[in-house]
Amino acid sequence: MGGLSHEVEYSSEHWFSLGLFAAIGLCLAAVSEGLRVEWERAVTAEKQKAILLRELRHRTKNDFALAAAILRLQAKAQSSKELQAALGSAISRIETFERTHQEFDLPDSGVDIPMRPYLEGLCSSVSARASDDNPIRIQVACEDIALPAKDANTIGLICNELVTNACKHAFDPGSPGNVSVTLTRSNSLLSLVVADDGKGCPEDAKDGVGSQLIRLLVAQLEGNLARQAIEKGCRVSVSIPETSLRR
Repeated sequence: MGGLSHEVEYSSEHWFSLGLFAAIGLCLAAVSEGLRVEWERAVTAEKQKAILLRELRHRTKNDFALAAAILRLQAKAQSSKELQAALGSAISRIETFERTHQEFDLPDSGVDIPMRPYLEGLCSSVSARASDDNPIRIQVACEDIALPAKDANTIGLICNELVTNACKHAFDPGSPGNVSVTLTRSNSLLSLVVADDGKGCPEDAKDGVGSQLIRLLVAQLEGNLARQAIEKGCRVSVSIPETSLRR
C-alpha cells in the first residue's frame, strides 16, 4: 500500500482556543514572576526591619543605662539626703524601663512579656537598694500572665513605686520586714497587690511624687486603687480591666 498523507485542517475556533491558552499561560507566568519578585522584596524589607529594630533596642538599652549612671554620679555628689532620695527614685523608675529591654530581647514587637520573671527581677533590684538601710525580704507570686511591653512597663512602674514606698516607710530604720507582691487574673481583671507587715497604713501619709505617679498610672490603665490596713501592716491593691490593655 502506498503511504497515505493526512492533512488536518484546523478551524478558526481551534486556533483561537490555542492562542487563548497560550495567552493565559503567559499571563500566569508573568503574575507568578511578579509575586516572586514582590515576595523577595518583602523578605528583604522584613530582614532590614528586624536589623533596625535590634539596633534600636540596643541603643535604647544603652541610653537607659547611661541616664541611670549619670543620675547615680549626681546622687553621690550631693550632700542632701532628700536630694539623694529623689535621684534614687528617678534611677529606680529608669531601671524599670531598662529591665524590659535588658531581660527580654524580643524578635517581634508584638511578642508579650512574661510578667513573673519581669516582676521578680524588678523586685530584686528594689530589694538590693533597700538592703542598704533595712533587711527587707520581697516575695513575688505571679500567675502565668504575659502582657505587651507597654502594659508591662506601666504595671512595672506601679509595682516599683508601691514596693519602694513600702520599703521606705513601712518599717523603722534598721528593722527587718516582709513585702509581698501578687499579680493574678480573675473575671477579666488583673489584680496587683502589694502588702507589707510593717507599721500599718498611716492616715496622714504625705502625697508625694510617688503617690501622684501611682494614681496617674492606674488611671491610665482605667484601674482602681485601694489601700487598707490589715492585721499587721498595709495592703494596696490595684484592679485593672483587661479591656484597657492591648490598645
